[in-house]
Amino acid sequence: MLKNAKEISALGKHHDQRDLADNAIQNGMSVEQFRGVLLDNISNDKPLEVAPANLGLNEKQRNDYSLIKAINASSTGDWSKAGYERELSEEIAQRTGKEARGFYMPSDLNWGQRDQTAGTDSQGGYLVGTDHLADQFRSDMEGWVTSGQIVTKETVYNGIDQAPEAFIGLFKGSNTGKMIVNF
Repeated sequence: MLKNAKEISALGKHHDQRDLADNAIQNGMSVEQFRGVLLDNISNDKPLEVAPANLGLNEKQRNDYSLIKAINASSTGDWSKAGYERELSEEIAQRTGKEARGFYMPSDLNWGQRDQTAGTDSQGGYLVGTDHLADQFRSDMEGWVTSGQIVTKETVYNGIDQAPEAFIGLFKGSNTGKMIVNF
């Protein structure tokens, strides 16, 4: 069963049909049944969409990219030492039609899969590589916050006269969650 789930999940990921794969696993479908459903679902002959952040970088280009340079440049606003990283971020911004609030990082840097050894406790435990599903996490989290399953905590002060007290409380740690002063 676990082997079938892994194979179904891999097929769903490869064809950008993760939700379909998750439903198939939940419904106990065999791999053969899922292949039929998958084929019916993608048979519209439309080519698979390439993620805007996938720039098709070759190995040298991937090796030239420095996340540290991008983070430093984004935090200081000085991109003079991170021109390549900025160029890639701007290319992704152009493809998505959205300006980055910090910077965009190419998705084809192959950082999405972590390779770890599965072995005994003495060999480092039973660790296995996992896919980082940031896109799925983001949509799930948005739903949880919207539905109220996840609630943010805030400390609210009302009035400008409360601002000094709120400011001091912020440094004393007397707030819970975000500190807000309503004017």
